[in-house]
Amino acid sequence: MTHLRRTFTLLFTLITALTLSACAGGPASPQDGAAFSGTLTIQRVGNNARALGGTIRFTVSEDGRTITELAYEMEGDVCTDQGVTVTGTGAALRQDPSPAIEESAFVWSSEGLRVDGTFTSPSKAEGTLSLIVEKQVQAMGESYTLACDFGKWIWTAEAE
Repeated sequence: MTHLRRTFTLLFTLITALTLSACAGGPASPQDGAAFSGTLTIQRVGNNARALGGTIRFTVSEDGRTITELAYEMEGDVCTDQGVTVTGTGAALRQDPSPAIEESAFVWSSEGLRVDGTFTSPSKAEGTLSLIVEKQVQAMGESYTLACDFGKWIWTAEAE
C-alpha cells in the first residue's frame, strides 16, 4: 500500500507541476487588434546616451499575425557626441511588410532600433529593446551626425 501511495503522490505532483507550468506565462497568441503599452527598464547602459526610463507602444493587426505599428519614447534622456548634447528621443514607426508574429514572438528591426517581444498571454507581452539613434543637428554653425547609443532595455506591456 505504501508503494502505491507514493506512486500516486508522485504522479499527482508531476501532473500538478505540468499543469501549473503550462499556465505560468509561457508563449501565447496575442489578442487580435490589441494596442499594447508598457515601460522600459535599463538592462545595459549605452555608450554615450542615458535615459531615466521610457515607454513602448505597439499594435497587433486585426488578424493577430503582425505588428502594424510601434512607438517608443525615452524619458529624461540625454546624448552627447562630438561635443554636442541633444535630448528628446522617440519615434512612431511602421514597416512594410509589417513584422510577423511567429510562435508568439516578433522582432522589429529598423534604423538602429531592435525590439524582440514574446506574448506571455493574449493581453501581456515582454521583451527587450536596443537603441542606437542617429541624429542630424546644427550647432555653432556646423552640421553634425550624432550616434546616440542608449543601450539595451527590458520591457513589459499590457493590452489597453
